[in-house]
Amino acid sequence: MCDSSSSTVSSSSPRSTKTINSDLSPMSSKEESMHDTGKNPNSDAAAPGAKQNQVGTVMLFGVPIVSLVMDGKERLCLAQISSTLLKDFSYNEIHNRRVALGINCVQCTPVQLEILRRAGAMPVTSRRCGMITRREAERLCKSFLGDHAPPQLPENFAFDVYHECGWGCRGSFVPSRYNSSRAKCIRCSFCQLFFSPNKFIFHSHRLPESRYVQPDAANFNSWRRHMKLCGDPPEEV
Repeated sequence: MCDSSSSTVSSSSPRSTKTINSDLSPMSSKEESMHDTGKNPNSDAAAPGAKQNQVGTVMLFGVPIVSLVMDGKERLCLAQISSTLLKDFSYNEIHNRRVALGINCVQCTPVQLEILRRAGAMPVTSRRCGMITRREAERLCKSFLGDHAPPQLPENFAFDVYHECGWGCRGSFVPSRYNSSRAKCIRCSFCQLFFSPNKFIFHSHRLPESRYVQPDAANFNSWRRHMKLCGDPPEEV
């Protein structure tokens, strides 16, 4: 009886141990991947040893946001940030603020999108997802949620600007009208029409003293590079 009992215990123990280990391994791996990386919060680089497409979570203003390692950087799901932390703001407000802050949004691959779906960051019906770094996410959220009231300026306050794209143009920049790069806040000094900054650099008037200058890869998002303050010496806006 003892031999039989001993045989039963010894034969069942390995099976029991093996079953427990196989049950714990996936759970342990999942829990480890879903915890914060614990790396330097001031760096966008992924934690040492992190693999491509590794999933994690980042606490952003007290809200857990899914992160994904992409090309050695830890990036966060912009759509998840928009639907949680920035849910009180419209898509256009978030998009315009992101562009104004110069934040580059990297599109994930279909494989990465499926990983984000399984992690709960994106709905199953989603077709695409933009990713931004942790520091970019902090800047974007802080610009909306931070307690920093803009300085009060006189309603008629303006300063003169100009650009040299094409035939060039001069205008008055009205800060009180500016809330995005698409806001019509620059009044042309010649035709008195209002333009947004990213359209003003394509607006010009050919005057007798004008000299045509080929735009240096001008596009809608590079207006800061082409807009200059009137004065001596001129300074870039």
